[in-house]
Amino acid sequence: MRVLEALARVGAVVLTGLARVGTVVLLAASAGYGFVAGARRWVPCTDYFDSAECVVAQAHETERLPELAHPEGVSLLLLGGALLCLALLGSLPRGWRVVALTVGPTYALIGADTLSWVGRTVAPGPAEPHVLDALFALVVFAAPVVMVGVAVVLFARSAVGPGPRWLHPDRPLALAWFAMAVGWPITEFFVLSLFHASYDAPPGTGLLRSTMVVVAAVLVVWHVVSRTAYRAVPQAASTTSPGLSRSPAATSEA
Repeated sequence: MRVLEALARVGAVVLTGLARVGTVVLLAASAGYGFVAGARRWVPCTDYFDSAECVVAQAHETERLPELAHPEGVSLLLLGGALLCLALLGSLPRGWRVVALTVGPTYALIGADTLSWVGRTVAPGPAEPHVLDALFALVVFAAPVVMVGVAVVLFARSAVGPGPRWLHPDRPLALAWFAMAVGWPITEFFVLSLFHASYDAPPGTGLLRSTMVVVAAVLVVWHVVSRTAYRAVPQAASTTSPGLSRSPAATSEA
């Protein structure tokens, strides 16, 4: 039994380490592809937002702009994997961890849908509504609420324990989830629409998300560094505790 418990602990440590490294690597790669896609959507709009080229670039159905769909779809797929890894980090309760694990696949589905538009021809006439489309739309709108909820839980967890709160490893993870909520496609659409009302994808779509992805990657690195520093706080406190400086006889008498 002890051997199995030791193997389980080693496996958990290895899995967590891989999740940390994977989160940073996938976030960085997603940001790189996202900035490429965002720039390709932004460049046609630098002179005039209502130009024909800019109107094409604002279309979400990127079959007319395959050079945009490829990096944008890949960026979202990588981001889905990064959020799956991110959901494994931090002291989340089991129920919240299960909920957090749903966000990554949602991003991956959006990326797969974006890639599927390459080379697709739009059929004439209105499309028939589908139950799966309605369910997917509900998940997409609910995802930022889930991310904010996960962030709030991690913030609450970071208020417990010794040491400075800013050193708690759950604090940067909470901020990372907040950053991803700001960069969520629906949130990004409403933010950018304040500057230019677009029927689909305002100019600059993808740039805000990619910026938030970079912020999240930096915060995960902060999490790794603060975890080491935070674990050293109780040890330092114990070595300087007055109770430890007393003799065994004195402590037994007390």
